[in-house]
Amino acid sequence: MSQRTCANVWCVSFGLLAIVSFPIGFRVIPHVIQRRNERRVQDALCEPGLSAEETLRNELFTALKERNEGYLEAVIKEEADVNARDKDGHTALQLAACGGREAIVKRLIAAGADAGAITRNGSTALHFAALKGHASVIEKLIAAGADVTATTEDGKTAYELATERGHNACARLLSEHVS
Repeated sequence: MSQRTCANVWCVSFGLLAIVSFPIGFRVIPHVIQRRNERRVQDALCEPGLSAEETLRNELFTALKERNEGYLEAVIKEEADVNARDKDGHTALQLAACGGREAIVKRLIAAGADAGAITRNGSTALHFAALKGHASVIEKLIAAGADVTATTEDGKTAYELATERGHNACARLLSEHVS
């Protein structure tokens, strides 16, 4: 048996279909994946029943759920409202902060996500990151202007949540930014 030295990739461009062979290890995949993500967004937008705004909101949260940064990028590129809320009232930034998804947090902030958005119980993305112990996310949120003194409906700051959970690095970081 001979070793496989090439990978065949189906390429569709300008209405033409071709099989292109590349040596194994050749880095064509990110471009192919991004095109697939863009096509997926376009397909979702063509589905009947929802407005473009509703569809993009749904796809934004789908990208988060799948932890698919490429798809998130494609959805943002279509001008999705990055401050939209899911059925439970959470923003994409709050969910990404809770999950410790630093790259997604950074991308959402760059796209205009509100670091100070508040849930029904008064929690912010900073509260979620502190609760879960995500110090690198806390740094990004503070840099984006998150209010370290904001309190939940229970009157707790992000610092207090981090301390209660034993997230000392987070508590230290938050205490450095309290006036």
